[in-house]
Amino acid sequence: MKTTEETYQRIADNELSYQRPGEFGCLLAGFCFFAFPTGVAISYLLDFRTTPRFGLVCAGLWLSLVGLIIFGFLQQGLRKTAFDTLAACVRNRFIEVSRDDDPVLGIGFWFRGRRHYELKVRGSGITGLEWSAGQNTWRYHQNTGKRRDFNDWHVILWFQESAVEVGDGRLFLPGLEGSPADAEQFGKLLAGFLADNGIEIRLPTDEIIGKTGIVVKREFLAYEIRVEEDVFRTTFADDELALGSKVTITGQRGTHIDIEPLT
Repeated sequence: MKTTEETYQRIADNELSYQRPGEFGCLLAGFCFFAFPTGVAISYLLDFRTTPRFGLVCAGLWLSLVGLIIFGFLQQGLRKTAFDTLAACVRNRFIEVSRDDDPVLGIGFWFRGRRHYELKVRGSGITGLEWSAGQNTWRYHQNTGKRRDFNDWHVILWFQESAVEVGDGRLFLPGLEGSPADAEQFGKLLAGFLADNGIEIRLPTDEIIGKTGIVVKREFLAYEIRVEEDVFRTTFADDELALGSKVTITGQRGTHIDIEPLT
């Protein structure tokens, strides 16, 4: 098994390179899943004189569903849909930092010898970096109340929307999915890489675990917690906490912390 340094190769002082499994097979399977019944539905409608009424109803419902899905894709534009599809299929990825006074972090992929950027964000607008479980792990915990990892952990990069030059939103998931240890190692490697290129992200140490904090702000499925003189952001929180509530710090994942309410 490759180490983190072998997976994310530093091919230059300001660039990391890695390979992500392409999703072409999944996209092809999905296309076939929709294409075959869509062809059958169209043939039913073209031969409406001999097709039973039930068949016509089913064909109409199926084509309506396909139309809604296509409309959803077209709403974001053909160019954006084509770009996202290409990004899902390409394996060769990169993470780079420009050598400007205000460094710009660029994340994207190589295709036909050219760089294509999924995200460009100014370093001064990057607000955090954490590693977190994916949807399968969270859903299992929410449904059963038990902890089980499905190796779907990933690193999350947080930033201000005003700092984005290419892309959109307030967060981006660079790198690969993996175990909690894989995500933590990549998160620390990425934080060190950014720091070496002029983008400082301060990670709290394990000494913060066990300390008491106070909720000072609720923001986007998380909280800001004051611990002594510092303010940290929580990972995604399930509990509803009032401002001023006291919490215990139970862990840290990058710039973010895990908390439990004090009873």
